[in-house]
Amino acid sequence: MLNWNLRDVLYVSKNSLKYVPKINVRDRHRHKQHSFLDYCLYNFFLRVFWRKVRQQGEDFHMEVAYFRQLRSAVEDFCNEQKKNPVFKRRVFEAEANEFHPDIAINKDLCELMTLNEVDFTNKLKWRQFPNLRP
Repeated sequence: MLNWNLRDVLYVSKNSLKYVPKINVRDRHRHKQHSFLDYCLYNFFLRVFWRKVRQQGEDFHMEVAYFRQLRSAVEDFCNEQKKNPVFKRRVFEAEANEFHPDIAINKDLCELMTLNEVDFTNKLKWRQFPNLRP
């Protein structure tokens, strides 16, 4: 649907604890009143999104399932890279299939995907503005 490159959307899950805020009915109602247009926009685009998903063929759902499986395997690989120094030279490879061309994930990409937010932001900033490097 979006034709993105697989390397652009692969990620390693970080800081993903489940937290459900306890909001009482009255506060939820007040929030909906106060943010009425936000809810309208959100609901409009949510309907558009699901309509487009329904228009996709079965291969779309197969691709999503495949992506979830691949993402989990890449996450396991990168976490092992980080924990086990002997593992550092290996490369994760997925052969081309109907959803993507060949892909190889090396230790450098794993390091980027497992960096914390501050370190990642600094790395980007230093790449863009080398004179800011400490």
